[in-house]
Amino acid sequence: MTRERIPIEPRRVSPGTRAKILAATDHVCARPGCPERATDVDHILPLWLGGSNKEKNLEGLCPAHHAAKTKAEASLRAKAKRIEARENGTRRERKPIPSRPGGWPKGRKIPTRAGSK
Repeated sequence: MTRERIPIEPRRVSPGTRAKILAATDHVCARPGCPERATDVDHILPLWLGGSNKEKNLEGLCPAHHAAKTKAEASLRAKAKRIEARENGTRRERKPIPSRPGGWPKGRKIPTRAGSK
């Protein structure tokens, strides 16, 4: 199965668009109930899912909500890549951890108490 590639726009939002988005919400976070100051502009639909840099796809977020949203999207993107690799047969083969002569990990010393031999 071949999937259609989505052309991705550049990630950067122009400073003018950024200022317009933040001013439209009076610099308040777009998440309901969050009174924090919006300092970040984020894509509602991520670029990797076909979103755009158009104003209707941008929102102002506080740093905490932006970080949480980005973390959740990164997890989804990683899962999508694993599924695609499995379907295309390009999945990376897992290799066992090599054993080391003399035990694991190399160079680790057992702590001793001061004065004991």
